[in-house]
Amino acid sequence: MKTGKSHLLPLILGLLICLSCERSGYYNDDQRKRLDLLTATRWTEQSTDSHDPENPIECRQSWSFDKKGKASVTYKWTDKDGNTTYNETQYYDWTFTTENFAVIYLYSATHGDLFWLIEKLTADELRVKAAVMDPVLNPTIPQRRIVLQATMR
Repeated sequence: MKTGKSHLLPLILGLLICLSCERSGYYNDDQRKRLDLLTATRWTEQSTDSHDPENPIECRQSWSFDKKGKASVTYKWTDKDGNTTYNETQYYDWTFTTENFAVIYLYSATHGDLFWLIEKLTADELRVKAAVMDPVLNPTIPQRRIVLQATMR
């Protein structure tokens, strides 16, 4: 005669397998579209820091998001001669905080919290307002606009 414990092992293994899978099955069409657009490419912003006009620095930040809630950003600065003067990659966990997937919450024990209020998300462009607190709950919080272009992954 089998004991009740022998039935628990397959149940526990089944639960562990299900819990380790990517979230699926309960997104609506608009949520799925936003998630797919965000995670389908690398998002890059490039600008020039010209505080010293004789030595301009090209500043580039490139973001990647995956569907399991992990994100990374690489900051790279290059001088006028093409030499890299700064190169750092930071890692974040992320999630949407609103039901319509309008706010991205990025969190890292090392680098702190970021909130991005999405103004525009297409296959080519991600335009957000960045803040250190949730802009939905704190609408008067200072925000900085970031415009990122889609690049190949």
